[in-house]
Amino acid sequence: MEETAEEGHVHRYFEAFNRHDIDRVMACFHERPVVVDLTGRRYEGYEAVRRFYADQFSDIPDGRCELRSIAGNGARGMAESLFHGVRSRDAKVSQGSWGRGLRVCGGTNQGSP
Repeated sequence: MEETAEEGHVHRYFEAFNRHDIDRVMACFHERPVVVDLTGRRYEGYEAVRRFYADQFSDIPDGRCELRSIAGNGARGMAESLFHGVRSRDAKVSQGSWGRGLRVCGGTNQGSP
């Protein structure tokens, strides 16, 4: 089956995330992104989202997401992933599996719907 444009975008995001390439991660987002972390805290706007990723990459320097499933069509996408890494401040293993809905507009991720 051929990959949709939305699925390609999600793949690019995960590749950039796993490289901890903050510039490429941010290039995946719309100019007014919103990210909601696992505690429910919202990060709104380019600078806030960029700081969120910078902090995450610093706190879990070996953090990676394994993309488990992906679907996308009509400017909407869904990605299910397994995250794992070790926090630098206390050596605690961090892992989690979750699905995330995405809105894709013009080849950029607008963040959580």
